[in-house]
Amino acid sequence: MNGSERNLVAPKSPQPHEVPGVLSDWLIPGFVAGTAGGALMAVLAVAYAWIFAGRPLEPLQLVAGLFFRDPSLAGMGPGAAALGLAVHMGVATGVGVAFAVLLPRGHTAVGAIGLGFLFALGLYVVMGQIIVPFASPPLDAHLEPLPFFGLHVAFGACLPLVASTRNVLHKMERLREKLGRWFDAPAHV
Repeated sequence: MNGSERNLVAPKSPQPHEVPGVLSDWLIPGFVAGTAGGALMAVLAVAYAWIFAGRPLEPLQLVAGLFFRDPSLAGMGPGAAALGLAVHMGVATGVGVAFAVLLPRGHTAVGAIGLGFLFALGLYVVMGQIIVPFASPPLDAHLEPLPFFGLHVAFGACLPLVASTRNVLHKMERLREKLGRWFDAPAHV
């Protein structure tokens, strides 16, 4: 094939056995899903605390118990809530990336729903039984299992965004390649 002949067939979709792109298969999709899930959890936790206890900042202050170990929440104000939100979002984003690494390539968002809920269930157990008691005594002292479970189900509902984001990124890459070939094609005079 000489330089003027080009394969103008669109490249095929990435296959599960191909080497994944760290950015397009793991980091960006995991960041999107983890951030969406973490934000949804935070909004729901704040709403629950506001409606049922009249203390909307309390869930975020409890997460800040990673640094402020007093279960009475004495002296915790909006600054502690902001710190708790930052910690929560950082953990949620990291967990989203972990899910993206574990989710096999080629899954659709619909196919990832069940895996997202299973992952969230496992996360609920690990966080509630191992991480929270060790990391945040205030959160452990105030933890209500049913709302905590509901928050993790909401997080799991956001995890299929990994598959959707991967799909969008791969379509954008194929479009970029197609446009690149179009612009690189020699002009026929």
